[in-house]
Amino acid sequence: MGQVFGAVFPLVILGAIVALIVFIVRRRRGDALRSDPGIGTLRRLYFYGVSFVALMMAANGVVQIARYVLDAVADEGVVSTSRTPLAIGLSLLIVGLPLWLLHWMTVQRQVKRLPVETESVVRKVYLVAVMGVSVALAVATAINLLQWVLRVDEFDGYSLASLIVWSAVWVFHWRVDSEEGYGSNETQAVHRIYLYIVSLSALSLLAVGLGQAVHIVLQEGYDALVSSPVVRFGGDGLWRDSIRTSLAVAVVGAVLWAGHWLRLAARDASSGARMLAAMVFPVIGGAVTVLVAAILIVNGVLQWLLGATSDEASAHFSFLSGAMASLAVGAVIWAYHWRVVQREGPDSEYGITGLERAHSYALAALGLGAVVVSISMLVFASFTTFVETGRELLASEDVWREPMAAGLSVGLLGLPLWAYLWVSAQRRAETLGAAERALLPRRIFVGVILGVGMLAVLSSVSAVIFVFLRDVLGVGLDKDTVRDSSVALGALAAAVVFLPYYWTVYKKDRLSEPPPKATPAEGKEVMVMITVDDETFVDGLEDALGRGVDILRRADSASAPAAMTAEAYEELVQRIGAAEGRNVLVVADGEAVAVLSYR
Repeated sequence: MGQVFGAVFPLVILGAIVALIVFIVRRRRGDALRSDPGIGTLRRLYFYGVSFVALMMAANGVVQIARYVLDAVADEGVVSTSRTPLAIGLSLLIVGLPLWLLHWMTVQRQVKRLPVETESVVRKVYLVAVMGVSVALAVATAINLLQWVLRVDEFDGYSLASLIVWSAVWVFHWRVDSEEGYGSNETQAVHRIYLYIVSLSALSLLAVGLGQAVHIVLQEGYDALVSSPVVRFGGDGLWRDSIRTSLAVAVVGAVLWAGHWLRLAARDASSGARMLAAMVFPVIGGAVTVLVAAILIVNGVLQWLLGATSDEASAHFSFLSGAMASLAVGAVIWAYHWRVVQREGPDSEYGITGLERAHSYALAALGLGAVVVSISMLVFASFTTFVETGRELLASEDVWREPMAAGLSVGLLGLPLWAYLWVSAQRRAETLGAAERALLPRRIFVGVILGVGMLAVLSSVSAVIFVFLRDVLGVGLDKDTVRDSSVALGALAAAVVFLPYYWTVYKKDRLSEPPPKATPAEGKEVMVMITVDDETFVDGLEDALGRGVDILRRADSASAPAAMTAEAYEELVQRIGAAEGRNVLVVADGEAVAVLSYR
């Protein structure tokens, strides 16, 4: 299992790095636009890129050398006849270490000479990329090492060496990152991306390991109830290799999660990023886990009641241990993080009301998704059963029972969840009016339903037409035509049920919106000339205009405009609207803000 997580975890970190690169490319105002551009973006990319590769080589070289030594010590001091790991380690270290030292010391000298370098997003990306890779490799080897401690695997010098080396690399770069601080929103965002991706990944390890351990314990208890075996704590009993491996994963995940979420992320309490992390994965992920586990339980019961299985009761209901373990772990994750949202949400930028609405609509979407799946499954099962059994459905084969149980179980749980939350949302909309209908979570909820519904209609209709034309132009229409169209027909039926209703909801919400007020500057093309290092003025003006503006940056040493009030921005918008011509240039210089027309 450690090898599995060791392979998956770096993929998560790689995704974070890709997200960071996209973030950098899409940044509106880059490092080069600051008053002190530092060493420049291209030079940063070169130095930090080479530093990253060289550090990976050097660290892996140290790991291979330490592995060779540790394996020799563990083998009672007998040096292995294979010198390959030692040769690999020395070659990587000899090449990588001098290269990293040269480039790292060079950029450190530049940081001392140009303090603006500490605000470089490229530098922060390098630091968090190194920390992310270090965490991934340290976690994978920590699981393997703990498996050895718990006597699951034999000692492997690589695990101990890798854990020590990569932990040291992480500590070094974390100290550099923390001591420099985060002087801009961009660098703070990079730090938060690392912090919360690792926190959520660690929570995944903890949940999987703990869930598997609880599953094994419950399964052992269930087997004891139905067959009365003697529970053994050795050999193949309760203390088996699988539960020890699960505990190893859970312990490593718990340590990593506690370090990042409970300690490091606690300094970021009530931030928007922390609230997003506490909502998206744990709350929604926990809710999905609870719903899926509950569906499995109901499905198993319905299969038994409908006679869809020939197994004995003891064998059929053995799935309950796994479902109950998932249900318990998902509920704990959900409850804990929702408590975090309730405690810190009132002080966040979203406010507790916005977070509660987002939570409600997300769960409503989850319930609606379950209902849609239920309708699709029932329609699919109906067509498939008709094709396969025809008139002998009730007399002989019972192929309808299993898909019917699956479709009903999904619907029985999804329908009440969606209905309760959606009815509550509609009551709030009727009571609070336009303000409630204009909330972003509601608009996203309705918009996603309409978008997904239209895509479902288009794809389903296209698929049905394709199958129809294929058979008409080929062997002719028969039962296979219905069977091949059943999936598309099921999706189409679900879309037809909800799409017209939510279209009326969308139109009613739009009609409740007040008409947009025309600003005095409507129709004006606005360009703003400001000093190089000032952006607050532009942000305020854009808010007052309700749209973006073009920016020119002065090359002289003009002073930045003084802080302006909301009334001052409104007055400036009035002046822009009164200016002659369509093209307007706003020049901000200290206390004076000039509004000029040009052709």
